[in-house]
Amino acid sequence: MTNASLPQSFRKAQKRGQLKAKIALYGASGSGKSYTALKIASMLGKTAVLDTENGSSELYSDEFDFDIMPVSSYTTDTLTNAVKIATDNNYKVLIIDSYSHFWEGQDGLLQVQEAQTAALKNDSRRAWQRIKPLEQAQKIALINSNLHVIVTLRTKNNWEDVVDDRGRTKHKITGVKPIQRENIEYEFSLVAHMTHSAEDVNLAITKSRCSALHGKSCVNPDGQFFIPFFEWLGMKKNPNPSTIPATDIPQDDFNLESESLGVN
Repeated sequence: MTNASLPQSFRKAQKRGQLKAKIALYGASGSGKSYTALKIASMLGKTAVLDTENGSSELYSDEFDFDIMPVSSYTTDTLTNAVKIATDNNYKVLIIDSYSHFWEGQDGLLQVQEAQTAALKNDSRRAWQRIKPLEQAQKIALINSNLHVIVTLRTKNNWEDVVDDRGRTKHKITGVKPIQRENIEYEFSLVAHMTHSAEDVNLAITKSRCSALHGKSCVNPDGQFFIPFFEWLGMKKNPNPSTIPATDIPQDDFNLESESLGVN
């Protein structure tokens, strides 16, 4: 690259038009990820669900209006094709439930890496080099799409070597982390950890580019909690939600039924 083709100046920083929601919800089974994803999507418009959970999202079809594409092979082509179909058919929201399958499920990236390692005589470093373009293709498809994207992620225990007060090293659980490639949360503008008790579902924001939600948490999340995030994206509240079906919400609007919510 010649000096003449390099950038020659800075410009004033500003948001450029309406942003698209890129949300990740991670938690154990039964923590409310799928339901919460559908709740958020119902505010944003026509919704498509790429379902890797044996069609389990259809359990909520009596509460939410959405279309579903069940899949059982979790290749990069499956994911990128779903994004294209959703875009071409004028969906506004795509839910990937769950994105973890594209990492460790049937034909997912880990299985591809294992097959490549065997083919390369146990050279795992070269195998990962072949996986990187597939990882990149998934990221570009989701993050660069003109869709609101919500992914759910399963979790696993995070183990670390911890030195106790006697100087002994112990292997301990230090929390949970999403089942996906390392640092997957960097790709999303809003990330939340979901847990549940006998009576309640709990949501805690672990990453937010919207300062109004940084560090926030709530019990039994509904639409009210996400209003600051939608407004930060540049969206406007539809003043007459009961008169406009979700499929007809204007591109820069979000729908909201009046509901209460406890926020901490």
